[in-house]
Amino acid sequence: MLSGNFRQDLLYRLRVIPLEMPPLRDHKEDIEELCQVFLDEFNTLHGRSAQITAASINCLKQYDFPGNTRELRNLMERASVLCRGPEITPADLPTEINQHHKQQELDFNLSNQLLAFERTCLRNALNYSGGNRTETAHLLGISRKNLWEKLKAHGLQ
Repeated sequence: MLSGNFRQDLLYRLRVIPLEMPPLRDHKEDIEELCQVFLDEFNTLHGRSAQITAASINCLKQYDFPGNTRELRNLMERASVLCRGPEITPADLPTEINQHHKQQELDFNLSNQLLAFERTCLRNALNYSGGNRTETAHLLGISRKNLWEKLKAHGLQ
């Protein structure tokens, strides 16, 4: 009977070379290229020639993708099959992604916009420094303690 435990000796055999895969939300600059790769695959599979608009890419970059690249891949397959024309527009994307983008476009609250920009700067600096917090703080021109507080406030632990 399986108890749901993983044998420790197997774990040590598999952990010869640890690999760390950052979530898609931490490298959104790859979204456009990934979309194109997935679209090429699905266009071939379904005999279509769908393309994605820049506005749709911007929508996707606003979304955090809890399902990572698998979620993006499924989304591209769905959009490539269901799009109404030769291009995938924001209207062809799921409501939760499209709605989030519309809310951000219409949000004139300066505080909200500054927080969103700060979050983007934090992510970019973390990515650039390879996750090194001391270097990230230096890049941003803030103390390490201030960086820690900002990361915690934005949920970027």
